[in-house]
Amino acid sequence: MSGLKIAGNEIRVGQPLPWDVFDASGTLLLRRGFVIDTQRALDRLVEDGLFVEDKGGREKSVVTEPVVEKPSALQYIMDARRLLGSPVLDLSGIPDFPGRVRRVAQLIDLACKTNAEVAIASILLLQDHSYVVRHHINTAIVSNLIARAMSYPPEQMQSLTAAALTMNLSMFEIQDKLNDVKGPLNDKIRGLISNHPQQSEQRLRKYGVEDPYWLKCVEHHHEY
Repeated sequence: MSGLKIAGNEIRVGQPLPWDVFDASGTLLLRRGFVIDTQRALDRLVEDGLFVEDKGGREKSVVTEPVVEKPSALQYIMDARRLLGSPVLDLSGIPDFPGRVRRVAQLIDLACKTNAEVAIASILLLQDHSYVVRHHINTAIVSNLIARAMSYPPEQMQSLTAAALTMNLSMFEIQDKLNDVKGPLNDKIRGLISNHPQQSEQRLRKYGVEDPYWLKCVEHHHEY
């Protein structure tokens, strides 16, 4: 994109971003006001490459004062939907796939932390998107709120939320079509449904996920 690259010393952990932040291809990653809450998350983002729009040759400046206004819970959820992307997207072509999912998980976490009631309400009110995206976002919201109520450690809560976002990874391409099927499913489709937790776990490994808790949650998410 045509923009200015951001250096690590221009963003501070715990302070709201003073601009919208993009990746090298121009995809919006984080909105103005988003708070990066750990040095590890900041280092990962800077390593991937962050850019800010160059409006009229405006020079970047080091953050000196926090931005007062922060995104709402609903805005965090809408950003999570957008960043999760289309179910027909070629996931193998996403650089740092685990990092991108964790950024979506962080947006879900911020939505739940900002206003749990709004996060829950969004499950009922936001019906205008692909079922695949809605289902995974909604499951991530519920998982995050349960983990929060059970006082999960932050890292484990993020891994659980990431697992909810990717639990049906092997079915992304066909899940919307399955919802339109009338009558009984054939043996091939039934087999795909039955095996999708293990196949999703295998795909996650292929895309670079190494977090054992994340992988375990996906592999066993249909156990009961």
